[in-house]
Amino acid sequence: MYITNHKAIELEVLITSFRGKVKMKALIDSGATENFIDYRTVAKLQLGTRKLPKPRLVYNVDQSINKSGTITHSCDLFVTKGNKNVTAKTATP
Repeated sequence: MYITNHKAIELEVLITSFRGKVKMKALIDSGATENFIDYRTVAKLQLGTRKLPKPRLVYNVDQSINKSGTITHSCDLFVTKGNKNVTAKTATP
């Protein structure tokens, strides 16, 4: 676990896909109201996505529009914590 100077907590996690496994850093308790995944991670892991019917704007904490743009796609991630499996709906720009 790593606590950044921006009061964010990053944790190294193991991500498994049909292509293999990769260790990545995950931002923990970011204050986000939904689950998000970076488009570069989606591309790197070759995850399947679905186009959203309508793009969604992303706002920062100060209510300004995020410079990364709108969210245009979503994907389902299957998360394992201990011996419990859950599906996490995620959004990606």
